[in-house]
Amino acid sequence: VESSTPKNMFVLPNNGRLTIYENNLNHGAFPSLVSGSSAEWNRVTAALLEYVPQHEGEMFHDVRALGQLNIERPKSFELVDGVTNAVVLKTGLGQTRKIDCRWYSGKIALHFSYKTMVDAIKYKTIRRKQEAQSRAFYAKRFLNDFRHQCEGTR
Repeated sequence: VESSTPKNMFVLPNNGRLTIYENNLNHGAFPSLVSGSSAEWNRVTAALLEYVPQHEGEMFHDVRALGQLNIERPKSFELVDGVTNAVVLKTGLGQTRKIDCRWYSGKIALHFSYKTMVDAIKYKTIRRKQEAQSRAFYAKRFLNDFRHQCEGTR
């Protein structure tokens, strides 16, 4: 995770234009990390709310609405590939937990989503521990491993 320096910590990226940093879904974005001015948030929220009546009675949520907006009105927001949602180890086995630091180069965050967790267990990049019932356990352990193994990797 990159940190802001005091001189730029109050400057919004892309001149305040709404920017979504997880670009890994078909036709859209996953809003795990978003920046933008209040005017941009209001503009995009109003655009998303236009879709609600079209989907009455359906399971319709922010991710689907962003995808629809991106298809119907491309360039309505900035979409940046800055967040990954994958746990990538060099070994593929949860025993050594050797992280492939190159995978995370240029990323500013890891979205440790439910899907990330399910995939990591399925592909044995992490092992389920009896005492760990939450993503927080694995996220904390991964972050600790990342700090020790990938220091200086950007």
